[in-house]
Amino acid sequence: MYTIVTYSYLLLPLTLVFLKSKRKDLVPLLIGIYGVFAFCYLIIDPVEVPIPYRAAYALSYTTIEYLFFAFLFFTSIQNRLFKRIILTLSIAFISFQIIFYFNVKDDRFRLDTIPIGVETILLFVYTFFFFYESLKSQNQINLYNSFAFWIAIGILLYLGASFFIYILANDLNNDQINAFWNVTYVAEIIKNLVFCVAIITYVTTAKELKKNRSLNTDNVPHLI
Repeated sequence: MYTIVTYSYLLLPLTLVFLKSKRKDLVPLLIGIYGVFAFCYLIIDPVEVPIPYRAAYALSYTTIEYLFFAFLFFTSIQNRLFKRIILTLSIAFISFQIIFYFNVKDDRFRLDTIPIGVETILLFVYTFFFFYESLKSQNQINLYNSFAFWIAIGILLYLGASFFIYILANDLNNDQINAFWNVTYVAEIIKNLVFCVAIITYVTTAKELKKNRSLNTDNVPHLI
C-alpha cells in the first residue's frame, strides 16, 4: 500500500504534462512540483532512515508540505487580512518546527505527531478562511469550478481522515499501527486524485477564459 501511495504522487506532474499546461500557470505547476517532491521523499521508506536523521526527515517533509498547502491558500484568498494571518502563522510554524527539532528525543521518535497536529489545525483555519470568503463573494461562478475548492476538499479529506492516527502514532503499538495506518494511505491517495481534479479545473477554466476573451475581442467593431 505504501508503494501505491508513493507512486500516486506522480499522477500530479503527469496530469500537468497531459494537459500541456503552460509554465506561466503557477498553480498547476506548483501542484506538479509538490507531487515530484513528495515522491522523491517517500521513495525512501521512513523505516529505513537512520534514527539520528529520522526527525530531520519527518520534520522537513511536514514543513515543506505545509508551505505548499499554505501558499496555495495564500494565492486563492483575496482578503488582505486573511493573507496577513496566513503569512504570520506560517512564520510562527516554521519557528516552531526549528524549536521542536532541537528538542526532540531521537531514541523515542517515530513520527512528528505534534507538528502534524499543528499543521492540520492551521490548514483547517485556512480552509475556513477560503470557504468563508467564497460564500460571501458575489462571484457567479460555481464553487466547484474553482481549483481552490478542490484543493481545500483534498486537504480536508487527507488531514481530517488521518488526523487522530497521526497524533497518536507515537503511542500506538505495532499491531495498532498495522491495523489503522492503511486509513492514512487511502486518504492520501484520494487527496492526490482530488488534486488532479484541481489541476484539470484550473487549466480548463484558464483556457475557457482565454477563449471568451478572444471571442469578445473579435466582436469589437474595427473603426479604422
